[in-house]
This record gives sequence, structure tokens and C-alpha cells, in this order.
Amino acid sequence: CSSVRVVSLNVPSRVRKGSDLELSCLFDLGNATLYSLKWFYRAHEWDRDEQEFFRYTPRLKPYKQVFPLEGIQVDPTRSGGGTVYIREANGKTTGKYKCEISIEGTFQTVAAEKLMTVFTPSNDVISQ
Repeated sequence: CSSVRVVSLNVPSRVRKGSDLELSCLFDLGNATLYSLKWFYRAHEWDRDEQEFFRYTPRLKPYKQVFPLEGIQVDPTRSGGGTVYIREANGKTTGKYKCEISIEGTFQTVAAEKLMTVFTPSNDVISQ
């Protein structure tokens, strides 16, 4: 029995509007083989439905798939493995991001999620 686990999920908590960002999911498969790594998005904590926006399946073709989602512009050329790049964050990019890992054979699945907020910089000199 292998123990697959998410080692760390790197999702910035605050992102400036218009910026590009990198989300990464570091995982330990033990002695197992990765079947898929999927990224999901939920706009609000209370949303039951999460939407998949990127999938990485190293043994299937195509091994990278992007699913169009408003507010999330994935850069497929730079995304893969445990990393996904998002271009030009906007208000609709704010939400919960989840990384889900599945292994071959047993299809054991583990996941982790974090909230990210996109903010519009104000011209005020007030620091937060």
C-alpha cells in the first residue's frame, strides 16, 4: 500500500489584478505512479460545484488538457506536472483552487485547496 500525499500547495493568497501567476502542487507518490493531476476552481466557499480547468495525465494523449473557464487563462506551454500558469488575473480569478492527485492502479486520490484573492491596487498611500 502506497501513501500518496500532497507535500505543499503553493497558491498565492493575494494577487494584483492583471498579473500572471504560478500555482504549484508538490506531491509524494511513495512507490506509486501518477495517473492524473487536476486543478479545480470554486468561486465561493459555499459553491458545491467545482470546475476543472487543467489536467495533466502523463500516460495519456493529450497529456495536458485545458478546460476554458472565465477568469482563468491557462498558459498551456508553461503548465504541466504540478505547475499551472495563469495569465492576467482579474476579479473572476478570485476563488478557491484545488490540486487533486490520483495514482495508477488503485486510483487513490488526495487533494488540497487554498483561497486566492485578486485585488485592484489603489493609488492610496495607505499600507495594508
